[in-house]
Amino acid sequence: MAQFMTNHSLWQVVDVIVKGSSHERTGLPCQDAYKWDWIQKGKSLIVAVSDGAGSAKFSDKGSQLATEKVVTHLLQNPALPHLTEESQWRQLVTEAAQETLNALQELAKQENHPLREYACTLLIVAITPEWIAGFQIGDGAIVLQAPDEPPHTLFPAEKGEYLNETIFLTSQNSLNHAKIAFKKGIYKHIACFTDGISLLALQMPQEIPHEPFFKPLFAYVDSEEASPEEKRQELTRFFTSEKVRRRTDDDITLILISRQKDTPALQSTQYGLIELGKLLSKTAKAALYEVKNLPTLSALLLDDTPDTSTPLHQLLSHRPSLPQGFEIQVPVDVIKRDSTIVGYLLAKPPSEYHPLDGIANAAKRIKNFGSYTFDYAKIIDIALRLVEGVLELHRQSWWIGPLSEERLWFGPESLLLTHPMLLQLREKPNVVSREDFYLFYLRPERLSSHTSQNADRTFLYEEQDEVHGVFTAVFRLLMNGHFPYKAEPAKGRAFLSHEELTRQRIFAYDAEVRRSTEYHPPKDSLFLEILPPRLQKLFIQTFSPFKHHSLPSLSQLREALLEMRGNLQTCRRFPTHVYPSHLSRCPWCERRSLWGFDPFPAPSLTKPARPPFRPSKWLWIGLLVAFLIGLLVWFSRYL
Repeated sequence: MAQFMTNHSLWQVVDVIVKGSSHERTGLPCQDAYKWDWIQKGKSLIVAVSDGAGSAKFSDKGSQLATEKVVTHLLQNPALPHLTEESQWRQLVTEAAQETLNALQELAKQENHPLREYACTLLIVAITPEWIAGFQIGDGAIVLQAPDEPPHTLFPAEKGEYLNETIFLTSQNSLNHAKIAFKKGIYKHIACFTDGISLLALQMPQEIPHEPFFKPLFAYVDSEEASPEEKRQELTRFFTSEKVRRRTDDDITLILISRQKDTPALQSTQYGLIELGKLLSKTAKAALYEVKNLPTLSALLLDDTPDTSTPLHQLLSHRPSLPQGFEIQVPVDVIKRDSTIVGYLLAKPPSEYHPLDGIANAAKRIKNFGSYTFDYAKIIDIALRLVEGVLELHRQSWWIGPLSEERLWFGPESLLLTHPMLLQLREKPNVVSREDFYLFYLRPERLSSHTSQNADRTFLYEEQDEVHGVFTAVFRLLMNGHFPYKAEPAKGRAFLSHEELTRQRIFAYDAEVRRSTEYHPPKDSLFLEILPPRLQKLFIQTFSPFKHHSLPSLSQLREALLEMRGNLQTCRRFPTHVYPSHLSRCPWCERRSLWGFDPFPAPSLTKPARPPFRPSKWLWIGLLVAFLIGLLVWFSRYL
């Protein structure tokens, strides 16, 4: 069903349908069908693909009716081009699928055949410049590729209980099995195909797109060497070739869609044109990209248009006053498409900064910073800097929000809090998603609920979430980078997932928890006893299931850290070994022996100090005995 496209079309579509060799041998019709049409001419489109069941007598009629009916119904809805969220798409596409199923039931009734004889799958994809939405019942796949990213499937391939068994639109309660997605973002290539080429297009058993298959196809569609009709004919010849038919004898339908030109340019008032590069990270509400033409900046694109009350916009106009050494990655300018704000420009973290694990873990710290950059006193200073910075933000009515591995970055003298879109206003906190957190930063309470209230994995951010996250980060800084709920089982005990360790509050650093659970801290961890008693009690109160009544405050944590910082002693042998004064022996000398390397090495050109040589009385006695024996031997030989 090739369609004419003007030179002003944003999308180029190349569609191919091929009758399978097994159907040619048996005289069966092609049971695949597809239909696509413009939602807005040249700007957005809707595609439907269907694969009739091989065992169903009239599945060719079913697939043809399904694609025609669902596209027609969707195009009749004026809201389709203006959707902004998944719930709207879910309602619209589910209604269209139900109408399509009703049409199949009416056809079966008119022709006096069972509905199962019209069994077919159904894939739908709506494509606009700002978002892509999908719907799937049955097998086949929808593949997406963002600029400079590998292709990925919108949904995993659907399989039934047995091999080659799938769910059909005509199956009982089929709409309950439908997969629905709504993704905002810029996509360069989209492919929609039936099961006939799954073995060619997907890597089994992972069912992920086979890049060597898609790369030349997408490149060919992008090329200007031929018209869309010539490309369709060439691809038809390829899929009917002996090389392909040795791999599959089923009907083949493939719709390839390529973005021909970019959407209206992204602009910054201060920096001008914004050219997006590699995707750096993604959260539930935003995506962070490199900026090709501004290498010191990154572009934060939001799913929803921000207003002046959002934390990001307030940060742009009113930056909080922060203590020295504690910084926030604040926006430097807005990003606009046409006249609409779609995101913010952010300064990248300095190259000498590293994630928390890169400074807290001894082996990684030495690799990143070298010898004698840090001693334990400096680690405590960094933990203090973090707590004092957070407390200052609290005084100015801010919360730092959900923590993850990408949010805290550390240098030798300062730290940087990134992902400013996760900052919270204390007076008006936002609903956040579990996916905004790294698992071990979540409070166990957020994992223990299976009620409908928490079924969507979102919740209102609270002060307890904030306190627990900061305590977790400080614990990691002081305890060689390990999370409180990371533990290993004793021999004979089962391994638990990270989520289950957190859910059960297995804080193996607490002796009482170790005895009751038979779990112990990781081998390269530190004992909790290395910390002063006051700090031990705060961590046990925070993380232990036996002592957990209410969380201690960050002010208490700050006071305990200050007390530890003021009561340190230096090892007599290694001047870079600084440790709390309540310990009778240097813990770093012990770790030096256990780990096989020095966690706080001295400069490579400086040898460790040696204590003065003081011979003991036993050495003098030994020398005297040796002298007497030698004298006796001499007399016995010569006298």
